Amino acid sequence: MGAALKFFFAILISSLLGKGMGGCSIQSLKLVQGMTGVIIEGKFEYVVVVTNECNCEQANIKVDCKDFQTAKSVDPFLFKHDGADGTKCVLLNGNPLGNHESTYFKYAWDKPYPFTVVDAKMTC
Repeated sequence: MGAALKFFFAILISSLLGKGMGGCSIQSLKLVQGMTGVIIEGKFEYVVVVTNECNCEQANIKVDCKDFQTAKSVDPFLFKHDGADGTKCVLLNGNPLGNHESTYFKYAWDKPYPFTVVDAKMTC
């Protein structure tokens, strides 16, 4: 019985560590974007939606944004450079995105920027 109990706890701990204690990782943050159909200063407008598909909040969400340009100003609370090296931008001013919630921002440029989530901090 002792060996079975040790085996069970080993599997449980391994499972929890493998899932980040809640199944959260940056892969739990789904980023999609699409055209809105609006033209601003001759540029296409795009909407970027980030959804947290995790059961925990995730904060300090960062996406790559090196050389990102827009003809439309973006609300800096929603999306801005993180101030470190200029290659990453932070969403929601670093505030958490709740479990199964989404946030979005819009920008305008000739073509869609290839955003990817590069960092986040699980808050549970």
